[in-house]
Amino acid sequence: MAPQTSRRRQGYLPLESYAALGDGRSIALSGADGSIDWWCVPRLDGERVLDRLLDAADGGRFEVRPVGPFSVDRGYLPDSNVLATEVTTPGGRARLVEGMAMEPGGARGPSQILRRVVGLEGTVRFRVAFRPGRSSSVSCELRASPEIPLRRRRDDLLEGRFLLADGQEQAFSLAVASEAPAGPPPGRRLDQADAAWRGWARGLTIEGPHAALVRRHALALKLLCAPGGAIPAAGTTSLPEIMGGERNWDFRYVWVRDAAYTIEALVQVGAVEDSARAFAWLIERIAEHGPRVVFDLDGAVAPTDEELDVPGYRNSRPAHVGNLATGQRQHGVFGDMLQAAVRLVDAGRPLDAGAARVLGALADECARCWDRPDAGLWELSEMRRYANSRLSCWQALACAVDLADRGILAEPGRAAWTVERDRIAAWIEQRCWSEARQAYVAWPGSEAIDASLALVVRLGFGARPRQEATIRAIDEALRSGLFHHRLSGVQDSEGCFLACSFWIIEAKARLGRREEAAADFEALVVALGGVGVLPEMAEAGTGRWLGNMPQGLTHLALIQAAAALTQG
Repeated sequence: MAPQTSRRRQGYLPLESYAALGDGRSIALSGADGSIDWWCVPRLDGERVLDRLLDAADGGRFEVRPVGPFSVDRGYLPDSNVLATEVTTPGGRARLVEGMAMEPGGARGPSQILRRVVGLEGTVRFRVAFRPGRSSSVSCELRASPEIPLRRRRDDLLEGRFLLADGQEQAFSLAVASEAPAGPPPGRRLDQADAAWRGWARGLTIEGPHAALVRRHALALKLLCAPGGAIPAAGTTSLPEIMGGERNWDFRYVWVRDAAYTIEALVQVGAVEDSARAFAWLIERIAEHGPRVVFDLDGAVAPTDEELDVPGYRNSRPAHVGNLATGQRQHGVFGDMLQAAVRLVDAGRPLDAGAARVLGALADECARCWDRPDAGLWELSEMRRYANSRLSCWQALACAVDLADRGILAEPGRAAWTVERDRIAAWIEQRCWSEARQAYVAWPGSEAIDASLALVVRLGFGARPRQEATIRAIDEALRSGLFHHRLSGVQDSEGCFLACSFWIIEAKARLGRREEAAADFEALVVALGGVGVLPEMAEAGTGRWLGNMPQGLTHLALIQAAAALTQG
């Protein structure tokens, strides 16, 4: 367990003081002060029942917290996404255990938040309170023991107080009123949820010195895996990329890039069934809509951006629903899908004929269009011939040739894929290598350094001296303490992108710089802190968390860096 601050500033907790609860369809953020400040139903892009995270004064919240001063230590139960928080007050100690309802085998029924408090020593006076979000049209029901009287105040706050002595226990649940099951009591359902998570974790195959850490972050990734196969990029919307800034996006949709990367990471830890389910979901979407960038959780093209009428986290506005990337063209889709296919085949999962047809068509389109401008991996507003997009196209055609050689993709396309693969490689080497910077640069004629080009090492692109020089240049140009920015020129408009730091650690390990990579990895993990869920970014200098969370890309990058350190 780890200590966390429960002190609020202007009504807001630091993002690093939150942990995530979930059941595969919805995600709640539980603060260290006992307040759950974020929960959407019936799934994570639905109605905001609890939204204090974006509106400290009027947002919805569900509190179970001591009355008066207290300190906190918290952490997840072993191999579980059920969270335990020990609170210490002048009068005694108690333990809060919380999660979402699940049964062995996965999520069942409507989402329901479960919380249980147990007295450990002395006595602790608690307050339980529920206030729905102002914008929510969903009616929720708070259930408590009959001996805890609940009263409704004029500001729509339902609250009660109780005294908890050593050995005593109280349990609570919050669910959509029309869907609240009568079923087992909340305490027993929490035990069922813990057993379901531990059952999933037993199927993981993780070794090495970082095995416990990797298991924790694999469980965080699993929070984002919907039962049908959709894997959204993150569990929240509008958490800022710089405090008080305007870059506050909605990540509760399925980016092909992030989902495909997650498939690879889940294969890495042995969760092949989850990977295959997610891959099938993506194949169906692309078969229906073509190589689009982002989909909603139903598989439709994601909605475009709209602003929300809320103050935003620490006055970071505007807040958003939907995402502008839905209308972009990104060539990264090609490499992401073909690479994920290779990973699944290598893990012993054959591709069916339908998937093979979709992948063959993707490879054909990639061979035709790789030289066109696009928005790039970083979804920039200016269309260019970005190096990271061309790298992904090279990756796509290299994978397509590999799959054709194995007899998985149809042979007729192989010759064209081979020719275009080699043309792309020559294009990158000739146009995106800068002798002045001694690095692959972000686009031809630019001197901008792009941290995503650390992936040349994982993908095996280019000669080793150029790989090593590029990693040195990224470290020199984009490093800020333990963290890295993603691209030259963004330092004043956003925080450091955590996945990039883990990509660079992975690259160093693969290049034989093991001691340096291991030291960087340990220091980064310690600096990030938290209890096992991570955001998108951190503030340079302070390390304060920024961006939406849990952010799948950060977790999977950590897993892949740990794997590189283990493999040597």
